[in-house]
Amino acid sequence: MSTSYEDLHKHGYKPFMRWGVLRETLTAACILESGILETARKTGKLHVWDPFCGSGSFLIEMLMMILERPCRSLEEKMPFENWPIHNPELYEKFITELEHLETAKAKGDNIDVWLIGSDIS
Repeated sequence: MSTSYEDLHKHGYKPFMRWGVLRETLTAACILESGILETARKTGKLHVWDPFCGSGSFLIEMLMMILERPCRSLEEKMPFENWPIHNPELYEKFITELEHLETAKAKGDNIDVWLIGSDIS
Protein backbone atom coordinates (compact mmCIF):
# COMPACT_ATOMS: atom_id res chain seq x y z
CA MET A 1 0.00 0.00 0.00
CA SER A 2 1.35 3.43 -0.92
CA THR A 3 1.99 5.90 1.88
CA SER A 4 3.01 8.87 -0.27
CA TYR A 5 1.56 8.50 -3.80
CA GLU A 6 4.50 8.83 -6.17
CA ASP A 7 7.96 7.37 -5.61
CA LEU A 8 9.96 9.48 -3.18
CA HIS A 9 12.51 10.37 -5.87
CA LYS A 10 9.84 12.35 -7.73
CA HIS A 11 10.10 15.60 -5.80
CA GLY A 12 7.92 17.43 -8.27
CA TYR A 13 10.29 20.11 -9.55
CA LYS A 14 11.15 18.22 -12.74
CA PRO A 15 8.26 17.63 -15.15
CA PHE A 16 9.98 14.58 -16.70
CA MET A 17 13.11 12.49 -16.25
CA ARG A 18 15.54 11.79 -19.09
CA TRP A 19 17.92 8.86 -19.34
CA GLY A 20 21.17 9.34 -17.49
CA VAL A 21 19.68 11.62 -14.84
CA LEU A 22 20.43 10.70 -11.25
CA ARG A 23 17.44 10.09 -9.03
CA GLU A 24 16.98 12.79 -6.44
CA THR A 25 17.37 10.25 -3.63
CA LEU A 26 20.81 9.17 -4.88
CA THR A 27 21.82 12.79 -5.40
CA ALA A 28 20.70 13.69 -1.87
CA ALA A 29 22.62 10.72 -0.43
CA CYS A 30 25.81 11.87 -2.20
CA ILE A 31 25.42 15.39 -0.83
CA LEU A 32 24.77 14.16 2.70
CA GLU A 33 27.75 11.79 2.59
CA SER A 34 30.06 14.53 1.28
CA GLY A 35 29.68 16.64 4.44
CA ILE A 36 29.46 19.83 2.39
CA LEU A 37 26.37 21.10 4.24
CA GLU A 38 27.97 20.67 7.67
CA THR A 39 31.03 22.56 6.41
CA ALA A 40 28.78 25.33 5.07
CA ARG A 41 27.05 25.69 8.43
CA LYS A 42 30.43 25.90 10.21
CA THR A 43 32.05 28.35 7.79
CA GLY A 44 28.94 30.31 6.78
CA LYS A 45 29.70 29.75 3.09
CA LEU A 46 28.35 27.37 0.49
CA HIS A 47 30.04 28.12 -2.81
CA VAL A 48 29.56 25.36 -5.37
CA TRP A 49 30.19 25.23 -9.10
CA ASP A 50 28.93 22.16 -10.96
CA PRO A 51 30.61 22.30 -14.39
CA PHE A 52 28.61 19.29 -15.65
CA CYS A 53 25.25 20.13 -14.08
CA GLY A 54 22.99 18.66 -16.75
CA SER A 55 19.49 19.02 -15.31
CA GLY A 56 20.84 20.52 -12.08
CA SER A 57 19.98 17.68 -9.69
CA PHE A 58 22.94 18.29 -7.36
CA LEU A 59 22.41 22.04 -7.20
CA ILE A 60 18.65 21.78 -6.68
CA GLU A 61 18.99 19.12 -3.98
CA MET A 62 21.73 21.11 -2.26
CA LEU A 63 19.56 24.22 -2.23
CA MET A 64 16.57 22.30 -0.88
CA MET A 65 18.76 20.83 1.87
CA ILE A 66 20.42 24.08 2.91
CA LEU A 67 16.99 25.73 3.05
CA GLU A 68 15.71 22.62 4.86
CA ARG A 69 12.71 22.33 2.55
CA PRO A 70 10.86 19.04 2.64
CA CYS A 71 10.66 17.10 -0.62
CA ARG A 72 6.87 17.19 -0.43
CA SER A 73 4.42 19.92 0.46
CA LEU A 74 3.21 19.63 4.04
CA GLU A 75 -0.24 20.74 2.86
CA GLU A 76 -0.57 17.73 0.55
CA LYS A 77 -2.83 15.09 2.09
CA MET A 78 -1.10 11.72 2.12
CA PRO A 79 -2.72 8.28 1.75
CA PHE A 80 -1.59 7.16 5.22
CA GLU A 81 -3.89 9.83 6.68
CA ASN A 82 -6.83 7.59 5.70
CA TRP A 83 -5.48 4.55 7.54
CA PRO A 84 -7.47 3.39 10.58
CA ILE A 85 -4.37 3.60 12.82
CA HIS A 86 -3.58 7.20 11.83
CA ASN A 87 -3.74 9.67 14.72
CA PRO A 88 -4.69 13.09 13.21
CA GLU A 89 -4.00 15.03 16.44
CA LEU A 90 -0.50 13.60 16.82
CA TYR A 91 0.26 14.19 13.15
CA GLU A 92 -0.96 17.81 13.39
CA LYS A 93 1.29 18.31 16.43
CA PHE A 94 4.23 16.93 14.41
CA ILE A 95 3.53 19.29 11.49
CA THR A 96 3.25 22.27 13.87
CA GLU A 97 6.59 21.38 15.49
CA LEU A 98 8.19 21.17 12.04
CA GLU A 99 6.88 24.60 11.11
CA HIS A 100 8.19 26.12 14.36
CA LEU A 101 11.58 24.48 13.86
CA GLU A 102 11.73 25.80 10.30
CA THR A 103 10.97 29.35 11.49
CA ALA A 104 13.61 29.16 14.23
CA LYS A 105 16.29 27.84 11.88
CA ALA A 106 15.50 30.46 9.23
CA LYS A 107 16.26 33.16 11.79
CA GLY A 108 19.51 31.52 12.92
CA ASP A 109 21.18 30.49 9.66
CA ASN A 110 23.16 33.11 7.84
CA ILE A 111 24.95 31.23 5.08
CA ASP A 112 26.34 32.86 1.96
CA VAL A 113 25.08 30.57 -0.82
CA TRP A 114 26.44 30.57 -4.37
CA LEU A 115 25.30 27.64 -6.50
CA ILE A 116 26.48 27.85 -10.10
CA GLY A 117 25.83 25.29 -12.80
CA SER A 118 27.10 25.05 -16.35
CA ASP A 119 27.13 22.44 -19.06
CA ILE A 120 28.14 22.07 -22.68
CA SER A 121 24.60 22.84 -23.83
